[in-house]
Amino acid sequence: MIPLRILPTTLTLAASLLLSGCLEDVNPSSSAPAEANTFTLKPEVDLSTLEYTKKIDLNLGHTPENFVRAIWKQLTGEEPESEQWLSAHIERLGTEEFPRRIDLALLLAEEAGEGEPTWIYSDPWIEQIPLVGSPKKALERDIGAVMMFFFSSPNRPNGGAGWANNHAPGMYFKDPIMELEEQESTPHDGYYHPENAAFWYMELRDARYAGLDFVLPNVYGPDLDAAHMEPMQIALEKLRKEDGNDVIKLGMFDDTWTWGQPYFGPFWEQLPDCNDVEATAKLLFEAKWKPYFTALPREHWYLVEGKPMIYFYNNNTLQNKDNFDQVLPVMKQLFKEEFGVEPWVAVDTAYNYKPNMKVTSDSHFKWYTLDLPEKFASETRTGITLSHAMPRWDSTSRWNDQVEARAKEGDLLVKDASVLKEILDGTTESDILVLATWNDLGEGTGINRCYDYYLNGEWKQPDYFMQLIRRSQMGEKLLD
Repeated sequence: MIPLRILPTTLTLAASLLLSGCLEDVNPSSSAPAEANTFTLKPEVDLSTLEYTKKIDLNLGHTPENFVRAIWKQLTGEEPESEQWLSAHIERLGTEEFPRRIDLALLLAEEAGEGEPTWIYSDPWIEQIPLVGSPKKALERDIGAVMMFFFSSPNRPNGGAGWANNHAPGMYFKDPIMELEEQESTPHDGYYHPENAAFWYMELRDARYAGLDFVLPNVYGPDLDAAHMEPMQIALEKLRKEDGNDVIKLGMFDDTWTWGQPYFGPFWEQLPDCNDVEATAKLLFEAKWKPYFTALPREHWYLVEGKPMIYFYNNNTLQNKDNFDQVLPVMKQLFKEEFGVEPWVAVDTAYNYKPNMKVTSDSHFKWYTLDLPEKFASETRTGITLSHAMPRWDSTSRWNDQVEARAKEGDLLVKDASVLKEILDGTTESDILVLATWNDLGEGTGINRCYDYYLNGEWKQPDYFMQLIRRSQMGEKLLD
């Protein structure tokens, strides 16, 4: 069982609402090449300028040697005394015991007698540039991803030091790309925060650039408030003007974690009971589906055979969930009465207690797929093949009370692109591929723009994973 994702408190809770598109509407347009790596690294750190400090910048030093020297100089105020010692530590970076920069840095801190330094994460690139233009699709496959918007950057619970190993612009320090003139000034200007319209604008534009046809915003429920929807709507309006028919679409990821939680008031403390079919269907529909799709302009709905797409996730909060096959048809009918169309609903396989679940739902998905030989799970129903896959994983620090921790034997770490390549190559014949996730950085499953992807002794471009999706959608086999 995969640990549940952490939801912010009411004060820091982010909102959701977004677009959607059409499975049958393959858009071949493109305004950008398959690869356009135009991010430029800052000059190497001048080691002579570094002094002893309690705040250690983990992202100084582009090469393994300069990284070790920079960390040691910040920890001790001195250069390493021995070339043999230096070489031994350089060779450790990227090994099974020290796969990440933070793993080796924690060892160095221990050797320096600095038990609990504060780690900071500067951006090694000169600037975060705009990424514009979807790829020219050679495949009919649509790709989407679950998109988190629960961030509280630069603070806890879903942001700040220690929460994630990779960082998006504005997640730790303010970044100019996280500013949008269309929105009046807010306390979140410059930060990777969903009350900032620039958050939505960058992520949705980047997703379309990556070749995603749609995203599924992870809706908890308390996040469907006007304070958070307005920034999203500002971003969507700007994107509509810029991208026209090529704008990214949205479905919905209904995350049931919130039910029964004590953080959001009496309403969300309820535990819906699927044995009470009519009441539970009404409760679930009115709490999330109705307000979400009411707020989304129809031109942005992601449609499967003319129906808006909903992913329904299990978090073990619905009581008697083995009876959900009776609840779902009532929810669909309520949706049709409200919006004039039934939704296309894929349910978590945890709800497949009865054969009837495959009658009342439209498809299903297996959330965690890293334990599968092919790294993705597929189902074909009524002629539509839905594939679902998790491309990466690293929640080491988040589950250590958001304190940086060394990876241990038995920890699941998937940091590179090997699994994503398998997924993309293996699902070219699928109608829909959903990636889990676009940007859950705390869980380490994200493939979005991050400035500190470090693999094989070098920084990877911030759009490293995005470029692989672009190339795949343009017909390239990635493992050939």
